[in-house]
Amino acid sequence: MSKGADTAITKIEGARRQLDCAIRLYFEDDDSLAIHALAHAAFKVLFDLYPKRRSDRFDYHLSDLINGLGWRQFNHVPNFLKHSDNDAEEVLFSHSADAVVTTLGFATILHHRITGRMTSEMRAFDTLMHIMHPEEFQLPPDPDPDFEAVFRQSVTFLKRGSRDALLLMGKTLITFYRDHPSVGGFGAPREPEADA
Repeated sequence: MSKGADTAITKIEGARRQLDCAIRLYFEDDDSLAIHALAHAAFKVLFDLYPKRRSDRFDYHLSDLINGLGWRQFNHVPNFLKHSDNDAEEVLFSHSADAVVTTLGFATILHHRITGRMTSEMRAFDTLMHIMHPEEFQLPPDPDPDFEAVFRQSVTFLKRGSRDALLLMGKTLITFYRDHPSVGGFGAPREPEADA
């Protein structure tokens, strides 16, 4: 019997499990199409649930952001994978894990905003994104100029590093957050691990 087979699964729990699995597969450098399908399925459930759980209209802001990217482009790969009624001969000429990072990020943000929590997987992904793109997250400089200089040098070093090193860092962060749930970071408090 698989884990959780005898328990009821809410929409939030189902989305969490899909998103956590997608992040683990991402850090394992597994099949990018499978990662995309899981991440987008989680995103869609969380996006649809958002206005039913929160009234701050963040879903409208996110929709506007995706409009800038293009909803059609954002949904292209997931629709390619789940529909063939009108496009049975369509071919996806390329796909990489880089194509799913935005979806993983949006789903992580939605989960956090709905539940107020992040799992170890989500915290690892969020932390790695903050480390790799501090300017996009508008992180304020550390008050200690020496620490700030070392942090910025580390970011430069990591960006020059191999993809394998980044993936290893992601897996290590998942383990770290599981072993140290009270440690602060960029993400929210860790969500109790129900089942993986």
